[in-house]
Amino acid sequence: MKMKPKTTGNSNALDLPVGELTNLLQRIETAGQIDINHEIVYLLEKLSRRFITDEYQEKSVQHFRFAVEQFRKFAGSQLDTMGELNLSLSAGRTYALMGEVQEATACYERAVELGEKAKDGHSLAEALRLLGNLRLQQGAIDAALRHFQKSLKISKNNGELLDQAFALNSLAAAYFQKAAWGKMEKTCNNALEIAEHLGHDELTACVYNNLGSMYSLRGRLEQALGALQKCIPLFEKIGDYRGLAEAYNNMGTVYRDKDLWGDAGKCYAKSLRYAETMGDVFVKASTSLNRIELYIRMYDLEVAKKQCLNVLGQFHRLGHKAGEIDACRMLGIIYTKEENWSLARKYLDEAITFAESSENTLMQAEAYSALADFYFMQGNKQQAAAHLQTAREHYRAMHALKKQKKIEARLKQLQAGENP
Repeated sequence: MKMKPKTTGNSNALDLPVGELTNLLQRIETAGQIDINHEIVYLLEKLSRRFITDEYQEKSVQHFRFAVEQFRKFAGSQLDTMGELNLSLSAGRTYALMGEVQEATACYERAVELGEKAKDGHSLAEALRLLGNLRLQQGAIDAALRHFQKSLKISKNNGELLDQAFALNSLAAAYFQKAAWGKMEKTCNNALEIAEHLGHDELTACVYNNLGSMYSLRGRLEQALGALQKCIPLFEKIGDYRGLAEAYNNMGTVYRDKDLWGDAGKCYAKSLRYAETMGDVFVKASTSLNRIELYIRMYDLEVAKKQCLNVLGQFHRLGHKAGEIDACRMLGIIYTKEENWSLARKYLDEAITFAESSENTLMQAEAYSALADFYFMQGNKQQAAAHLQTAREHYRAMHALKKQKKIEARLKQLQAGENP
């Protein structure tokens, strides 16, 4: 994915979308200073995604980039193929942690080339897996699957059990995105069998975390809690703060769906604290987005909207289209509750357009459910019912039975003339 230019703090350095800005200014001039319509507000908010940045994050990236360049410079001819391979993998991991997707991708692609050149199957399998993880974040699920499957094949050929298990765990995450629950559960169990056989706490914890995510989404909340309660002590044992951040994020969502808002808030706070400690901007953005839904349920719309616009910019900077679009859906829900119909519809349309183009079943189901709420709030029960039916079919395709039953209950209430 081509990355958008980032700000550097110098307005002259911004590669502004001149055509869009010119069009925007013309609209404002036509509308006048007082009568600026909602379309202009939407365009301004959309443009702002490109320029939200964290000054300290930018400085950290600059320092790290300088350090890598200096290392290459002074190592010079002493840096052999394996040395450059290890540097590419190490630098790529740090760039990915910082959210520098373009830099991380370049490092991992170079690592793949060097791994093939050195005929180092272990490093090649790892580089493919790490590159696949980035593709998955960018919403390129099929490309990610190809990388993971190739990594798994290489690991099997080399007889590397641990590499096989890591590749299987990554494959499971891709199956999660495709809502292929049967494949995901089978893959997780295969990875778990190897991890437990090897006594590998990190991988065991990661697999249980993946299972917790799957059970949570499918409405099997007690199973989700059970899996997450197994992984958290393991992450604590090995001091894996990133794993703890992800696990507490997932646990917060389980508690949120159980309407235990206090427990959910505590888990999200822990997740954010661990993500901040690690400097992991992706997990931080994901947790923030989940916590926004909690604020919406508590009807704290001003806080929800402010944080949602910020998260939208973070996901845009990360090149994480699925996260960006999920934030759009959230904004559509917030504006619906505020009865700001024009802005609500624009954000929901953006979410639906992307969900359909990416064939993301979960995203389609949630976007159409939000659109049904939009029409219901407007008093159009016929359109609300039609979009609920579409959402139900998508949930049914995913075997998300709890969400499907919830939609069906709302449909029955609408047909009976009740307010769902």
